[in-house]
Amino acid sequence: MQSETLRKFYYAKNLIFITNYLQLINALELYYKKKINQNILIVTNNLNIFKNRKIIGVIEDIYNIKKLETCYIDHTISIRLLLNITIFFLLKKYNSIINGNYSVNIFNIFIFLRSKKKYFVDDGTSTLLFNKNLNRGRLINVIKLFYNSSYLKLILFSGYNLKNKIFNHKIKNNYNFLKKKFLLKKIDKKQIFILGTNLINDKKYLSEKDYLNRINNIKIKFYKKNLIYFPHPREKISKNFRNFLLKKKIKLVSTNLPIEIYLLNCSSFPKGLISFYSSAFIVFKIIFKNKLNLFYYDDKLILNKFQKYGFFSDYFSKNFKKLKI
Repeated sequence: MQSETLRKFYYAKNLIFITNYLQLINALELYYKKKINQNILIVTNNLNIFKNRKIIGVIEDIYNIKKLETCYIDHTISIRLLLNITIFFLLKKYNSIINGNYSVNIFNIFIFLRSKKKYFVDDGTSTLLFNKNLNRGRLINVIKLFYNSSYLKLILFSGYNLKNKIFNHKIKNNYNFLKKKFLLKKIDKKQIFILGTNLINDKKYLSEKDYLNRINNIKIKFYKKNLIYFPHPREKISKNFRNFLLKKKIKLVSTNLPIEIYLLNCSSFPKGLISFYSSAFIVFKIIFKNKLNLFYYDDKLILNKFQKYGFFSDYFSKNFKKLKI
Protein backbone atom coordinates (compact mmCIF):
# COMPACT_ATOMS: atom_id res chain seq x y z
CA MET A 1 0.00 0.00 0.00
CA GLN A 2 1.18 3.52 -0.79
CA SER A 3 2.01 5.99 1.99
CA GLU A 4 -1.17 8.03 1.39
CA THR A 5 -3.28 4.88 1.65
CA LEU A 6 -1.50 3.86 4.86
CA ARG A 7 -2.17 7.32 6.31
CA LYS A 8 -5.88 7.03 5.52
CA PHE A 9 -6.06 3.59 7.15
CA TYR A 10 -4.30 4.91 10.23
CA TYR A 11 -6.62 7.88 10.82
CA ALA A 12 -9.89 6.16 9.92
CA LYS A 13 -12.11 4.68 12.60
CA ASN A 14 -14.59 2.93 10.29
CA LEU A 15 -13.74 0.95 7.14
CA ILE A 16 -16.08 0.11 4.23
CA PHE A 17 -14.89 -2.28 1.49
CA ILE A 18 -16.91 -2.05 -1.75
CA THR A 19 -16.88 -2.90 -5.45
CA ASN A 20 -20.05 -0.95 -6.39
CA TYR A 21 -22.28 1.89 -5.19
CA LEU A 22 -25.14 -0.32 -3.96
CA GLN A 23 -22.76 -1.90 -1.44
CA LEU A 24 -21.88 1.63 -0.28
CA ILE A 25 -25.56 2.55 0.04
CA ASN A 26 -26.18 -0.57 2.12
CA ALA A 27 -23.19 0.25 4.34
CA LEU A 28 -24.39 3.83 4.88
CA GLU A 29 -27.88 2.58 5.72
CA LEU A 30 -26.20 0.56 8.49
CA TYR A 31 -24.23 3.58 9.67
CA TYR A 32 -27.43 5.65 9.66
CA LYS A 33 -28.97 3.03 11.93
CA LYS A 34 -25.88 3.06 14.17
CA LYS A 35 -25.56 6.90 14.07
CA ILE A 36 -22.06 6.84 12.56
CA ASN A 37 -21.33 9.76 10.22
CA GLN A 38 -17.61 10.53 10.41
CA ASN A 39 -14.09 9.05 10.27
CA ILE A 40 -15.17 6.70 7.45
CA LEU A 41 -12.78 5.31 4.84
CA ILE A 42 -14.10 3.69 1.66
CA VAL A 43 -11.72 1.05 0.30
CA THR A 44 -12.45 -0.10 -3.25
CA ASN A 45 -10.93 -2.25 -5.98
CA ASN A 46 -13.03 -0.37 -8.55
CA LEU A 47 -10.99 2.42 -10.17
CA ASN A 48 -14.12 4.12 -11.52
CA ILE A 49 -15.43 4.61 -7.98
CA PHE A 50 -12.05 5.81 -6.72
CA LYS A 51 -11.63 8.35 -9.54
CA ASN A 52 -15.20 9.67 -9.53
CA ARG A 53 -15.13 11.83 -6.42
CA LYS A 54 -18.24 13.69 -7.63
CA ILE A 55 -20.55 10.70 -7.12
CA ILE A 56 -19.05 9.96 -3.70
CA GLY A 57 -19.71 13.62 -2.87
CA VAL A 58 -23.37 13.33 -3.90
CA ILE A 59 -23.87 10.22 -1.73
CA GLU A 60 -21.94 11.88 1.08
CA ASP A 61 -24.30 14.89 1.04
CA ILE A 62 -27.45 12.75 0.85
CA TYR A 63 -26.46 10.69 3.90
CA ASN A 64 -25.15 13.73 5.82
CA ILE A 65 -21.67 12.26 6.16
CA LYS A 66 -19.03 14.82 7.13
CA LYS A 67 -16.48 13.37 4.72
CA LEU A 68 -15.98 10.05 2.99
CA GLU A 69 -12.30 9.36 2.40
CA THR A 70 -11.53 6.91 -0.42
CA CYS A 71 -8.58 4.73 -1.37
CA TYR A 72 -7.91 2.11 -4.04
CA ILE A 73 -6.40 -1.36 -3.64
CA ASP A 74 -5.95 -3.94 -6.37
CA HIS A 75 -6.52 -7.70 -6.11
CA THR A 76 -2.86 -8.55 -5.45
CA ILE A 77 -2.22 -10.28 -2.13
CA SER A 78 1.49 -9.63 -1.49
CA ILE A 79 3.94 -10.10 1.39
CA ARG A 80 4.07 -6.31 1.78
CA LEU A 81 0.28 -6.09 2.04
CA LEU A 82 0.15 -8.83 4.67
CA LEU A 83 2.91 -7.06 6.59
CA ASN A 84 0.95 -3.78 6.52
CA ILE A 85 -2.20 -5.54 7.73
CA THR A 86 -0.19 -7.14 10.56
CA ILE A 87 1.13 -3.72 11.62
CA PHE A 88 -2.38 -2.24 11.64
CA PHE A 89 -3.61 -5.26 13.57
CA LEU A 90 -1.09 -4.45 16.29
CA LEU A 91 -1.55 -0.66 16.25
CA LYS A 92 -5.25 -0.10 15.58
CA LYS A 93 -8.66 -1.13 16.73
CA TYR A 94 -11.42 0.18 14.49
CA ASN A 95 -14.97 0.97 15.56
CA SER A 96 -16.36 -1.02 12.63
CA ILE A 97 -15.40 -2.85 9.46
CA ILE A 98 -17.93 -3.49 6.67
CA ASN A 99 -17.35 -5.84 3.75
CA GLY A 100 -19.68 -5.23 0.79
CA ASN A 101 -18.39 -8.08 -1.36
CA TYR A 102 -17.73 -11.42 0.32
CA SER A 103 -16.37 -12.94 -2.91
CA VAL A 104 -13.31 -10.66 -2.94
CA ASN A 105 -10.59 -12.46 -0.98
CA ILE A 106 -8.47 -9.36 -0.42
CA PHE A 107 -11.44 -7.72 1.33
CA ASN A 108 -11.88 -10.79 3.50
CA ILE A 109 -8.27 -10.54 4.67
CA PHE A 110 -8.92 -7.06 6.08
CA ILE A 111 -11.79 -8.48 8.14
CA PHE A 112 -9.10 -9.94 10.42
CA LEU A 113 -8.14 -6.42 11.57
CA ARG A 114 -9.29 -5.68 15.11
CA SER A 115 -12.60 -3.85 15.42
CA LYS A 116 -15.53 -3.57 17.82
CA LYS A 117 -17.98 -4.71 15.14
CA LYS A 118 -17.60 -6.62 11.88
CA TYR A 119 -20.36 -6.54 9.28
CA PHE A 120 -21.14 -7.88 5.84
CA VAL A 121 -23.80 -6.14 3.73
CA ASP A 122 -25.78 -7.24 0.69
CA ASP A 123 -24.15 -7.26 -2.72
CA GLY A 124 -27.40 -6.95 -4.65
CA THR A 125 -28.73 -10.16 -6.19
CA SER A 126 -25.34 -11.83 -5.57
CA THR A 127 -26.47 -12.33 -1.98
CA LEU A 128 -28.90 -14.92 -3.37
CA LEU A 129 -25.87 -17.04 -4.32
CA PHE A 130 -24.40 -17.09 -0.84
CA ASN A 131 -25.60 -20.58 0.01
CA LYS A 132 -24.99 -21.89 -3.51
CA ASN A 133 -21.17 -22.05 -3.45
CA LEU A 134 -21.09 -20.26 -6.81
CA ASN A 135 -19.75 -16.84 -5.90
CA ARG A 136 -18.07 -17.21 -2.54
CA GLY A 137 -14.49 -16.17 -1.86
CA ARG A 138 -12.37 -19.02 -0.49
CA LEU A 139 -11.42 -17.06 2.62
CA ILE A 140 -15.01 -16.65 3.78
CA ASN A 141 -15.06 -20.23 5.08
CA VAL A 142 -11.79 -19.63 6.95
CA ILE A 143 -13.32 -16.49 8.47
CA LYS A 144 -16.38 -18.43 9.57
CA LEU A 145 -14.28 -21.10 11.32
CA PHE A 146 -12.04 -18.51 12.97
CA TYR A 147 -14.83 -16.34 14.34
CA ASN A 148 -17.06 -19.19 15.38
CA SER A 149 -14.18 -20.72 17.30
CA SER A 150 -13.37 -17.33 18.87
CA TYR A 151 -17.01 -16.69 19.81
CA LEU A 152 -16.97 -13.35 17.96
CA LYS A 153 -19.88 -12.05 15.96
CA LEU A 154 -19.94 -11.78 12.19
CA ILE A 155 -23.08 -9.75 11.49
CA LEU A 156 -24.98 -9.71 8.20
CA PHE A 157 -26.93 -6.51 7.47
CA SER A 158 -29.40 -7.63 4.82
CA GLY A 159 -32.67 -6.74 3.16
CA TYR A 160 -33.35 -10.41 2.37
CA ASN A 161 -35.38 -12.73 4.59
CA LEU A 162 -33.09 -15.62 3.85
CA LYS A 163 -31.17 -18.03 6.05
CA ASN A 164 -27.47 -18.42 5.33
CA LYS A 165 -24.70 -20.84 6.26
CA ILE A 166 -22.09 -18.26 7.27
CA PHE A 167 -23.60 -15.68 9.60
CA ASN A 168 -25.18 -16.52 12.94
CA HIS A 169 -26.20 -12.90 13.55
CA LYS A 170 -28.33 -10.74 11.29
CA ILE A 171 -29.78 -7.23 11.27
CA LYS A 172 -32.58 -6.42 8.83
CA ASN A 173 -31.94 -3.62 6.36
CA ASN A 174 -35.21 -1.75 5.90
CA TYR A 175 -33.56 1.15 4.04
CA ASN A 176 -34.91 3.53 6.67
CA PHE A 177 -32.93 6.52 5.42
CA LEU A 178 -33.86 6.12 1.75
CA LYS A 179 -37.42 5.25 2.76
CA LYS A 180 -38.05 8.57 4.51
CA LYS A 181 -36.75 10.38 1.40
CA PHE A 182 -38.55 8.33 -1.27
CA LEU A 183 -41.95 8.14 0.42
CA LEU A 184 -42.25 11.92 0.18
CA LYS A 185 -42.24 11.69 -3.61
CA LYS A 186 -45.28 11.58 -5.86
CA ILE A 187 -45.59 8.41 -7.93
CA ASP A 188 -45.94 9.07 -11.66
CA LYS A 189 -48.46 6.53 -13.00
CA LYS A 190 -47.60 7.30 -16.64
CA GLN A 191 -43.88 6.65 -16.28
CA ILE A 192 -41.99 3.35 -16.63
CA PHE A 193 -38.23 2.93 -16.26
CA ILE A 194 -36.52 0.15 -18.21
CA LEU A 195 -33.38 -0.81 -16.30
CA GLY A 196 -30.62 -1.93 -18.64
CA THR A 197 -28.26 -4.89 -18.47
CA ASN A 198 -24.54 -5.25 -19.15
CA LEU A 199 -25.19 -8.74 -20.59
CA ILE A 200 -25.82 -7.07 -23.95
CA ASN A 201 -22.08 -6.36 -24.14
CA ASP A 202 -21.21 -10.08 -24.19
CA LYS A 203 -22.49 -12.15 -27.12
CA LYS A 204 -22.41 -15.36 -25.10
CA TYR A 205 -25.34 -13.96 -23.11
CA LEU A 206 -27.43 -11.77 -25.38
CA SER A 207 -27.12 -10.26 -28.85
CA GLU A 208 -28.01 -6.62 -29.39
CA LYS A 209 -30.53 -7.65 -32.03
CA ASP A 210 -32.41 -9.91 -29.60
CA TYR A 211 -32.26 -7.29 -26.87
CA LEU A 212 -33.64 -4.53 -29.09
CA ASN A 213 -36.44 -6.89 -30.03
CA ARG A 214 -37.30 -7.21 -26.31
CA ILE A 215 -37.27 -3.44 -25.85
CA ASN A 216 -39.52 -3.10 -28.90
CA ASN A 217 -41.98 -5.60 -27.40
CA ILE A 218 -41.97 -3.56 -24.18
CA LYS A 219 -42.76 -0.45 -26.21
CA ILE A 220 -45.66 -2.21 -27.93
CA LYS A 221 -47.03 -3.52 -24.63
CA PHE A 222 -46.78 -0.17 -22.85
CA TYR A 223 -47.35 2.16 -25.80
CA LYS A 224 -49.47 4.55 -23.71
CA LYS A 225 -46.73 5.01 -21.11
CA ASN A 226 -43.75 7.34 -20.96
CA LEU A 227 -40.80 4.94 -21.28
CA ILE A 228 -37.33 5.85 -20.00
CA TYR A 229 -34.23 3.70 -20.47
CA PHE A 230 -31.71 3.69 -17.62
CA PRO A 231 -28.48 1.85 -18.60
CA HIS A 232 -26.67 -0.58 -16.33
CA PRO A 233 -23.47 1.00 -14.85
CA ARG A 234 -21.31 -1.32 -16.98
CA GLU A 235 -23.51 -1.23 -20.08
CA LYS A 236 -22.10 0.20 -23.31
CA ILE A 237 -24.72 1.88 -25.50
CA SER A 238 -23.96 1.55 -29.22
CA LYS A 239 -24.88 4.15 -31.85
CA ASN A 240 -27.40 1.68 -33.26
CA PHE A 241 -29.02 1.31 -29.82
CA ARG A 242 -29.21 5.09 -29.35
CA ASN A 243 -30.88 5.52 -32.74
CA PHE A 244 -33.34 2.74 -31.91
CA LEU A 245 -34.38 4.41 -28.65
CA LEU A 246 -34.71 7.76 -30.39
CA LYS A 247 -36.88 6.23 -33.11
CA LYS A 248 -39.11 4.52 -30.52
CA LYS A 249 -39.33 7.74 -28.49
CA ILE A 250 -37.79 6.12 -25.44
CA LYS A 251 -35.76 8.61 -23.43
CA LEU A 252 -32.18 7.56 -22.68
CA VAL A 253 -30.83 8.64 -19.28
CA SER A 254 -27.20 9.74 -19.32
CA THR A 255 -25.74 9.66 -15.80
CA ASN A 256 -23.05 7.95 -13.74
CA LEU A 257 -25.26 7.90 -10.65
CA PRO A 258 -26.69 4.59 -9.40
CA ILE A 259 -30.43 4.27 -10.04
CA GLU A 260 -31.29 4.63 -6.33
CA ILE A 261 -29.51 8.00 -6.09
CA TYR A 262 -30.65 9.22 -9.52
CA LEU A 263 -34.33 8.68 -8.69
CA LEU A 264 -33.81 10.31 -5.30
CA ASN A 265 -32.96 13.51 -7.18
CA CYS A 266 -36.02 13.32 -9.46
CA SER A 267 -39.24 15.21 -8.70
CA SER A 268 -41.36 12.04 -8.90
CA PHE A 269 -40.94 8.25 -8.84
CA PRO A 270 -42.00 5.95 -11.72
CA LYS A 271 -44.98 3.72 -11.07
CA GLY A 272 -43.40 0.93 -13.12
CA LEU A 273 -39.92 -0.52 -13.53
CA ILE A 274 -38.81 -3.31 -15.85
CA SER A 275 -35.56 -5.26 -15.56
CA PHE A 276 -33.62 -8.47 -16.07
CA TYR A 277 -33.03 -9.32 -12.37
CA SER A 278 -31.98 -5.84 -11.25
CA SER A 279 -30.70 -5.52 -7.65
CA ALA A 280 -32.59 -2.22 -7.42
CA PHE A 281 -35.86 -4.18 -7.28
CA ILE A 282 -34.89 -5.53 -3.86
CA VAL A 283 -34.38 -2.00 -2.55
CA PHE A 284 -37.56 -0.56 -4.03
CA LYS A 285 -39.70 -3.50 -2.90
CA ILE A 286 -38.60 -2.95 0.71
CA ILE A 287 -39.21 0.80 0.52
CA PHE A 288 -42.48 0.93 -1.43
CA LYS A 289 -43.86 -2.55 -0.64
CA ASN A 290 -46.68 -3.09 -3.17
CA LYS A 291 -47.09 0.50 -4.41
CA LEU A 292 -45.03 -0.09 -7.56
CA ASN A 293 -45.29 -2.37 -10.58
CA LEU A 294 -41.95 -4.18 -10.63
CA PHE A 295 -41.73 -6.32 -13.78
CA TYR A 296 -38.92 -8.73 -14.60
CA TYR A 297 -38.34 -10.89 -17.67
CA ASP A 298 -36.54 -14.20 -18.24
CA ASP A 299 -34.38 -15.48 -21.05
CA LYS A 300 -34.54 -19.25 -21.53
CA LEU A 301 -31.17 -19.49 -23.28
CA ILE A 302 -29.41 -17.63 -20.46
CA LEU A 303 -31.23 -19.66 -17.79
CA ASN A 304 -30.16 -22.92 -19.43
CA LYS A 305 -26.51 -21.89 -19.91
CA PHE A 306 -25.80 -20.07 -16.63
CA GLN A 307 -26.90 -21.64 -13.37
CA LYS A 308 -26.89 -18.50 -11.23
CA TYR A 309 -29.68 -16.89 -13.28
CA GLY A 310 -31.86 -19.84 -12.41
CA PHE A 311 -31.51 -18.90 -8.73
CA PHE A 312 -32.34 -15.28 -9.57
CA SER A 313 -35.40 -16.43 -11.54
CA ASP A 314 -36.68 -18.52 -8.62
CA TYR A 315 -36.47 -15.55 -6.24
CA PHE A 316 -37.91 -12.99 -8.66
CA SER A 317 -40.83 -15.25 -9.59
CA LYS A 318 -41.89 -15.29 -5.93
CA ASN A 319 -41.47 -11.56 -5.31
CA PHE A 320 -42.08 -9.67 -8.56
CA LYS A 321 -44.31 -9.68 -11.63
CA LYS A 322 -43.12 -11.66 -14.63
CA LEU A 323 -43.38 -9.84 -17.94
CA LYS A 324 -43.89 -12.02 -21.02
CA ILE A 325 -42.20 -10.36 -23.98
